[in-house]
Amino acid sequence: FQREMDWDEAAQGWNENASVIAYAGMAMDLVRTMALPAMATRPRVILDLGCGTGLLARQLVDVADDQVIAVDPSGPMVDQVRGSHPKIRAVEGVVDDAFAASVRGSVDLVVASSACAFMSDYVDVVRRVAAMLSDGGVFLQLDWLADASTDDDHA
Repeated sequence: FQREMDWDEAAQGWNENASVIAYAGMAMDLVRTMALPAMATRPRVILDLGCGTGLLARQLVDVADDQVIAVDPSGPMVDQVRGSHPKIRAVEGVVDDAFAASVRGSVDLVVASSACAFMSDYVDVVRRVAAMLSDGGVFLQLDWLADASTDDDHA
């Protein structure tokens, strides 16, 4: 991944990138094999944290009873997911204290796919995620693993 990327510019054509499509599919496989089995009931509300253009959010609707909240700070990225499915509520912004308070205790599953590496204060993000989760809720973080043998962050 690239730490310094213009996500607004990347939005156009993002959904046609074969690697991005494959990664979203892999992420959904991990939701099905890791997160869902750890939950006592099927999730009502799922938060896609750092949703980008919503490739994963569109798949998450299949396992959410009520709603998928798709959040990303890039307006052009969020524009790609907005209106794509009736169960998806697209939000341009960040998960700050106000947002976390607005959904406190009501999110059953938070999925952060290739997002946390770009957040400036990981500990603060985890604190907010914990506040948003319902009893028995699950936080699934998926990120690229950098190859320690190179200086390349594309692993």
